[in-house]
Amino acid sequence: MISQIVFTLFLASNLAIAFTASAQGAKSSEATLIVENKTSSKIIKLEKDMQQLKTQLEIAEHNEKRASELLSLAQTVLGNAQEAMKTSQAEVHAIEAAMKIGGLVLAIVSVGLGFFGFRKYKDFTSHLDKEHERLNTHINSAQITIKAFRLSFEMLKSCILAFDRCKVIVENMAIWSNTAKDPDKREAARKVAFDETIQALDIIETVLPVRETDGRKMEDIKLIKENGDPPILGWAYQIYGFAKGNLASLSEETGSSGHQEALSLIEKGLELWPETNSGWYNAACFAWRVGKRDKTLSHLREAIKQLPSNAAKARKDSDFAKLWEDPGFKAITHQGL
Repeated sequence: MISQIVFTLFLASNLAIAFTASAQGAKSSEATLIVENKTSSKIIKLEKDMQQLKTQLEIAEHNEKRASELLSLAQTVLGNAQEAMKTSQAEVHAIEAAMKIGGLVLAIVSVGLGFFGFRKYKDFTSHLDKEHERLNTHINSAQITIKAFRLSFEMLKSCILAFDRCKVIVENMAIWSNTAKDPDKREAARKVAFDETIQALDIIETVLPVRETDGRKMEDIKLIKENGDPPILGWAYQIYGFAKGNLASLSEETGSSGHQEALSLIEKGLELWPETNSGWYNAACFAWRVGKRDKTLSHLREAIKQLPSNAAKARKDSDFAKLWEDPGFKAITHQGL
């Protein structure tokens, strides 16, 4: 493009020179020579200008080529940059996707850990609840046991007091039975035995239910049976039965029904405390008074088994006088003789 401009300028200059020479052809040769010299100088100057323009043209072409190369290089670099940017963007998208996936995984893991922790927490609290419930059960059981033994202890104290009365009863019952020839002494003994029997009954009735309305005592008895000391309860029933039986013997209006009640109470006591020879012996006495021979011998056999000296006692006891010649009675009371 620049070369075309220079060439046009060159043609214009030659035409101008030719035109000038033709117009002044008629002048003198000196003038012609001057003109030619001037023209020649102009031509030389023009050629120098042309050379400079050519040089500048070459430089411009070189620069244009270099600029084109730089432009191409810049375009290549730009293309690479765009590719790199695309790659970077793809990597960013991949990273973002990975972060999303990672966040989701983290969330899942967090939820999993949270669920696991929640399960552990629930298991732990459930374990604590069970332990608390078990502890409460033990505490309640201990409280029930303590209450049962406290009731048993109170019953034991009543039994000891009533038993002291029973010893007095036995002594005076013996006097009453063996002093038929001395009515006054017999009556005095009967009165003491009767009073002591009433006292013994009153003492035992403070701890034993004797009426259907004694609901609290019934609960206490059940508590002693299940959690306390059943033998003490058995002893209380035996003492109560013994006192009832003696009251029946001392009171004519009571008769054999009182002896039957006494037998039932003593047998009830023996179910709770069978390791008592006196209980079996007293049961045998009252069983005979209500005419139950087989039960009499059975109870007497157990009394002798627990305390062999009861055999000799029975052979001398007037309560069994009508049985002394009975083969079954002899078999039981004469063993080892």
